[in-house]
Amino acid sequence: MNTLPPDSSKLVLSCTDVVKSYISGSEVLTILNQLNLQAGAGEMIAITGASGSGKSTLLNLVGGLDQADSGEVSICGESIGELNENQRAKLRNRYLGFVYQFHHLLPEFNAIENVALPRMLGGEKLTDAKVYALELLDSVGLADRATHRPSELSGGERQRVAIARSLVTKPACVLMDEPTGNLDQANAEMVMDLICGINQATETTIILVTHDAGVANRMQRKLDLVDGRLLASETNLVSEEQA
Repeated sequence: MNTLPPDSSKLVLSCTDVVKSYISGSEVLTILNQLNLQAGAGEMIAITGASGSGKSTLLNLVGGLDQADSGEVSICGESIGELNENQRAKLRNRYLGFVYQFHHLLPEFNAIENVALPRMLGGEKLTDAKVYALELLDSVGLADRATHRPSELSGGERQRVAIARSLVTKPACVLMDEPTGNLDQANAEMVMDLICGINQATETTIILVTHDAGVANRMQRKLDLVDGRLLASETNLVSEEQA
């Protein structure tokens, strides 16, 4: 039985009995097996697990970048499986932000243009989108670097731009795949301080995949992906999945 923590009043993300398999030669490899997950508004959840356990696969399903074989994935009450590709893209732009180990900034655009891009894709004019983009760059300490291209920024600065970009549409949830994995310790700690500060200020739900125990320990809940299912860490407030 899945339970939300007592202080989570609004369900942002729900995965119910999710199954995802891949064919490898003559074998069917089940990566996610009857997986269940619920995340409330403002929660910070770390997902850990061995390499190849399916952590990135799970984020792709939650983000509507892939589809489950069976089960249901819902974002803010909308079932992803019932949407076509165009509808899923609109749902992502409306409710979700993404941060990856590598920043994926467009090299030909400067920082403010990279941050503004999701709002432009949603139909907003560049001049209008830049206004809020600059506010976000200021919030991550990079207002003075707004006109610099990615090649002119340090690794930590690029990741902070990527975090600003993930927030520009005011998403309900940000999905993060190893956001500190490509940074040295000092920059990793700075980025984690930033992520936690954003969560406290905006109540944006954070789902973060990591191999770093120190990063995981800064989240409110820790879940381990084992044999295709999420198992609650002993330090969690509630069990995410019970036998």
